[in-house]
Amino acid sequence: MKVSKLLIIAIAATASLFTACTAEEEEYTANRELVFQVGMNEMHGTRATPDNTWSVGDYIAVKVGGVVKKYIITDASGKAVGADAANTFYWEEMGATSVQASAWSFGGKYVSSIDNGISIETDQSSYDNFKGNDFIYAKETTIEKGKTGTLIFYHQMVRLNFNLKIEDEREFISGLIIGGPDENSTPLKNAKFQYPEDASNYGSFVFDDAAMETANVTPYKEETELKGYDVSYSVILIPISVEGATYTIKTSDGKKETNYQIDSWSLTSNEPNNGLYYEPGFEFTINITIRNKQLIIGNGKTAVTVNDWIE
Repeated sequence: MKVSKLLIIAIAATASLFTACTAEEEEYTANRELVFQVGMNEMHGTRATPDNTWSVGDYIAVKVGGVVKKYIITDASGKAVGADAANTFYWEEMGATSVQASAWSFGGKYVSSIDNGISIETDQSSYDNFKGNDFIYAKETTIEKGKTGTLIFYHQMVRLNFNLKIEDEREFISGLIIGGPDENSTPLKNAKFQYPEDASNYGSFVFDDAAMETANVTPYKEETELKGYDVSYSVILIPISVEGATYTIKTSDGKKETNYQIDSWSLTSNEPNNGLYYEPGFEFTINITIRNKQLIIGNGKTAVTVNDWIE
């Protein structure tokens, strides 16, 4: 387990979000309700949304037993409480001294159930749509009444980063499409989430061949491109690669547009059945230069860089 892949949500004994409290008040609250403290991974200074920050107003879905309630980040210190009285877990109502709790969030967006599957936005060109695909999940853990508990969140999706540069005169990068001409070269639009098993912190995704739905995806254009490149794009996808994924780079000279297609098979070795496999919790970075109408992928030695999402 790598520390850089987690987000810690500590269930804290705290009496109030806005006023100082005594030890007696803290003990009373810890024995009355579940109040969360969003902790940062201090070693790397990271959190769990795509740009590694939480915002006031972000939501977390917390599940205890078969009940899901909406919790909200309420201040810059990372405190999270039930969005209202109806969305707060009370020990008295639960009638137990310990409970099993799990939780999830979609880039701070509240989704009340994940049992019917996970879907992605096909237009991720806006930051909100991009961020909303960041599905993180904390597997079920035991929380004891009056004690601090911890929920550890892991990214369940995959993130692709593209850094593009064109050296041909009078041409510029006009866009990028994740997907190709048929369903086998396009990303999955939705799939069913299988909860983590045993010691794993990552679930898996499955889909029904008969009902499989794919779609081209428009990525998010980063505000600041990687140094040395003209433009950088990012996209969050369901971590299943359907056969050979295709990526289409669009260039323009102001009059006509040219499309360059890359097959994911070309980004790995030439061994059979060794395509670019999307894995949960990882970032794949692909650097591409267009020169004399030819694609130069990577640095000549490494086509794809693979890292932990928030390492």
